[in-house]
Amino acid sequence: MQHRSAYLVAAPTNHTAKSVECSTHLVMNSTLRTVQLNVRKQSSVQLSLMNDLGLQHHRAIAVSEPHVWRAGNKLITTPMGHANWIKLLPTTQSEDRWAVRSMLWIHKDVEAEQVPVDSYDLTAAVLYLQEYTVLIVSIYITLNDEQTLVTAMHLIDKLINDARRKAPKELQVLLLGDFNRHNQLWGGDEVASARQGEADPIIELMSAQAMHSLLHRGTKTWQRGEMETTIDLTLATSGLAAAMTRCEVYETEHGSDHRAITTAFDMALPPRSRKERLLFENAPWNRIREVLAHRLRDLPLDTSVQEQADELTDTVRDTVWELTPRAKPSSYAKRWWTADLTHLRTEYTRARNRARAWRRQAEPALDLETQARGSSENVSWRNSKSKESALARLPIRQYKYMAGCQIHRPNQWLIL
Repeated sequence: MQHRSAYLVAAPTNHTAKSVECSTHLVMNSTLRTVQLNVRKQSSVQLSLMNDLGLQHHRAIAVSEPHVWRAGNKLITTPMGHANWIKLLPTTQSEDRWAVRSMLWIHKDVEAEQVPVDSYDLTAAVLYLQEYTVLIVSIYITLNDEQTLVTAMHLIDKLINDARRKAPKELQVLLLGDFNRHNQLWGGDEVASARQGEADPIIELMSAQAMHSLLHRGTKTWQRGEMETTIDLTLATSGLAAAMTRCEVYETEHGSDHRAITTAFDMALPPRSRKERLLFENAPWNRIREVLAHRLRDLPLDTSVQEQADELTDTVRDTVWELTPRAKPSSYAKRWWTADLTHLRTEYTRARNRARAWRRQAEPALDLETQARGSSENVSWRNSKSKESALARLPIRQYKYMAGCQIHRPNQWLIL
């Protein structure tokens, strides 16, 4: 049964239509959640997104125009890594400073495999779920470039067909990204009829692969000043459209002129494995020695050398495991992200929502617009200062790696 906010194209001409493992716990989950956002190559926006605790139950993050830049032969991403997410960059990269225009973050609990695509605008991965195999693609299409759009749609069509032949289970497809094209199918009746033809390659792909537009028709995903429009799309095949329980603008603003979109599907996920890591630097070694001395006295001595060695190994391992504290992975992508930054981001979200609501009802309120811009600049400034403070206390070698640049300081430690 088709969800009431999912739109299917019926015909091409119908335009309306792996850390140290010590223990593993299994956690069941029945909802696949994704989020997508064009961060406009802004590090502060991307850090805000990756430090959003509201995304801890999501399983994929699709980023358009990510903050990924080339430093020599190395690509620097923001952040470089995350305790809970695996970073996927396009398998083809540009030689320009901004080497890629899309990326994916896949949660470590999900079994996934990246699929190579000959484009730095597309990042694709296959998720292996209990009922389906899901091909997810993060997309960015440049504005006013017809050939780029045609090429991208051709690559995606081929990607889907190839993945369908190889999939061990029924394949479902999820396309997330900034398509930079207008059509009444997703933009609503406000889209001028003169613009109807610019999205034809997208419509044709949707028709060929029986895909739906999941976001409610007419939802605005981009806003700058008094201009609003719908250019960020969430497209899915029928199985995902039927399982969709939510597809809407995400409630938290991260500072981009695009709105983040969150989508949820009611489908069984494989049990999530949570791996624990021992904090040996905090282990109570005196207590461990006492307990070991007591337990080793009880080991039998009338067995073979091999059996005694096995007993000794098991006793030491079990004792250390029992008494050593466990690490608690950080929920944040960067250690310098603080609760204060989260609060400032919330204040910015409220300010921007008030300005947007007033703008839609009447003339723009200059005081609200100024407050929203000031809140955005405050988040960016405080984020930079928090980052500088944290980096200044790192050893110089680690500072170079995390800052992604070459520095020359005479001292071993950097003090703010």
